[in-house]
Amino acid sequence: MVFRKVPNYIVKARASYQLVRGVPSDCQAKVGKKKWKEGGGKTINEARAKLPAFLARTDALIAQARAEQLTNEELVIRQGDVEGWSAVVLAQEANPHVAERFDDGSYNPEFESMVAMAEAVKAGKANALLSTQGLLQARRLDREPAPRTFEGWVMALHAFMSFTGKSKPFQCTRADAVSDKDALPTRMSRGSAKTQLAYLAGLWTTLVEKQGTGDHIFKGLPGTLDETTKSKALRAATAKRNQSFEPVIPYEQWSGSIYVPVFQLLYFTGARLSEVAGLRAEDIHETPQR
Repeated sequence: MVFRKVPNYIVKARASYQLVRGVPSDCQAKVGKKKWKEGGGKTINEARAKLPAFLARTDALIAQARAEQLTNEELVIRQGDVEGWSAVVLAQEANPHVAERFDDGSYNPEFESMVAMAEAVKAGKANALLSTQGLLQARRLDREPAPRTFEGWVMALHAFMSFTGKSKPFQCTRADAVSDKDALPTRMSRGSAKTQLAYLAGLWTTLVEKQGTGDHIFKGLPGTLDETTKSKALRAATAKRNQSFEPVIPYEQWSGSIYVPVFQLLYFTGARLSEVAGLRAEDIHETPQR
């Protein structure tokens, strides 16, 4: 199996580390450079801690160069905190086209989501929203997985994002995760589906940690995809059929009953008591020891 080449955005300089990312060729004319470079700190751990925010910022610049539509949450993040502004004002200024309430007076969930993001920005908890690639890189740096495991993360995340039809991980909801959990067993075995959910749960742990905001939409879901009652019963029956028991007292030391030979016969042959009771004297032959 050929594994994909994993990009490395951390470069060792003389006395420090740098964060480096190439500008896509179709964006270089608008961005005005071929590479983005930022200081990563004096240690590798500092560089790893700064990488998710660096990827998020450059992702936003790529989207801007390609004239892609930013989400409302990304607009709030890009605007940043403004002294003297409340979270509501930050949300209003980030995208004035989103109304606080609908015509019937009910609150607009889209605006409430922007306010929640603005509150996280003001509290210093949110300064970056990870893209699919940024999330994978952040998780890779945290866990340093084997190539096969990383490939599993990539396939699981891309399949989930394709299933939801959303472009960024932070846009996905608990309902998306539950729907995917229900659909996975129709496309693969339950064991493979459980593994894929476990990969996604790990990725979302990193997402919530690095972004400082959002819900862990896969929390507890892998454990709910257990084996079916039928397969569990078959496994239990097989285990019971194959289990063996060792006597506490060695069979050579059995005594105290005239039926000891019968008990030994049961022990050595595995026969049921009713089968032994049906034997006749001429059916039992002692094997001479050699």
